Amino acid sequence: AGRLAQFTDPTGADFAIWQPGDTRGIDAVNVPNTLCWSELHTTDAQAAVDFYRQVFGWEAERTPMAEVDYTVVSPPGGGRDAAHGGIMQFPPQVEVGELRSQWYPYFEVEDCDVAVSAAVHHGGTALTATDDAPGLGRMSMVLDPFGAQFALITSEAG
Repeated sequence: AGRLAQFTDPTGADFAIWQPGDTRGIDAVNVPNTLCWSELHTTDAQAAVDFYRQVFGWEAERTPMAEVDYTVVSPPGGGRDAAHGGIMQFPPQVEVGELRSQWYPYFEVEDCDVAVSAAVHHGGTALTATDDAPGLGRMSMVLDPFGAQFALITSEAG
C-alpha cells in the first residue's frame, strides 16, 4: 500500500507522513465531504512554522486574523492558491497548561448545520456552535464518538 511514519513535532503535535505505493492517498479535496484544510493549534506557532519549513520546505505567510497569530502554509513553490493549512497560536486568553498542540482536519460539507446535526445524531458532540466566519464560511468544531476532534465547514463561494 505504501509506507507510513508517525512523529511528534517540537511543540507536541502528532502527525504522520505517507509515501504512496499501490495506495496513492488523497485524490479529492475541497469538494463536499472531503478534506479541505488542516490546522495546527499550537503552544508555539513560530517554532512550529520553523519546524515544518525545515522538514517539508513549506511556504508560510502570516495572515491578519482577529486576536490570533495565524500563518497559512503551502507546498514549496505552490503559493497562496495551493495553501493546504494553517498554523495558529493559542489565543492569549486560553490556559495553555491544559492544552497540547494538535492538528485538526477540516471537512468541506454542503450544509454545515445539517452535517453537525448528523454528527451529533450519530454520537458526536458539537464543541462549538455553528457560526459564520467572515471570508471563510460557516463552520463548527466536532468531537467524534471516539474522541477525535475535527471541523466541518461550508466554505464561502469564492
